[in-house]
Amino acid sequence: MTSIGIEYRAGHWKTCLLENGQFQNFSTFTDGESIFSYIQQLYGQSANILVALSSPQEVPFLPLHEVTHELLASGNELSEVQDFLHAVSTIGLKGHLLPAVKYLPQVPRYRRLKYTSLGTAESLCATATLLYRMRQQDAPWSDMQFLLLEIGMVSHSITVIKDGYIVDGIGEVSIGYADAVDEEDREQAFWERLVQDLTGLIAMYQVQDIVIKDNNAATRKQRVIERLGETYQFYLFPHIESEPEGFEGALGASILAEGLSGHGLNAEIAERLLSVVPHL
Repeated sequence: MTSIGIEYRAGHWKTCLLENGQFQNFSTFTDGESIFSYIQQLYGQSANILVALSSPQEVPFLPLHEVTHELLASGNELSEVQDFLHAVSTIGLKGHLLPAVKYLPQVPRYRRLKYTSLGTAESLCATATLLYRMRQQDAPWSDMQFLLLEIGMVSHSITVIKDGYIVDGIGEVSIGYADAVDEEDREQAFWERLVQDLTGLIAMYQVQDIVIKDNNAATRKQRVIERLGETYQFYLFPHIESEPEGFEGALGASILAEGLSGHGLNAEIAERLLSVVPHL
């Protein structure tokens, strides 16, 4: 079985190729045509391929062939994703578009009303990678009680994990660059909103640990730890030296792709996070 995890973010595509439980290849593409050619080549070598795609869209968990028509009819601005989905449908590739956090089975429906976004599929995939690492170390599900904090230069998102389930989150909060706002105001707004969100979720869910991950913002991550480390208990997102940095989303997508069709550790992760699997 060959599984391919795909992450799309801001015009860039990242892939992780997983074969029989072993991570084989990590790739980056700058346009949809290039990644489709790559997928088509692999599909020509073996039709036994499953794909899981993570994108910024707030969509439910659906097979690729269903989501293609839905997105094309929605007028969504992410035309590159639409074009890619249309292309893969022409070759009959099987797989799923991974859901936004608000559509996960352990997230009560009413929580969708709290924020515009509770987190995209990128947060789901990062969580899948994190849980995979923890289960590799034989951590029990009952120990998986924490917040996953993803930090950008002027943004953050938070995912709430209880017993290995995603139960809540706050989608990307980005401090804007309006001309009327100077750098000092932006900094103050960033820190105040971050503390407000962390404090609220910690109080609500009675968790103490925060796993912190940076989205190409290592300096900002370090500043968060230095500034807030005496107040909160931070742990760094685990990284394996043999794997390139920045592929946590694609890696998590590949884990879910394989887990949806298999057994073992990856299947445990997929069942924990997705529970109900739509038919291909």
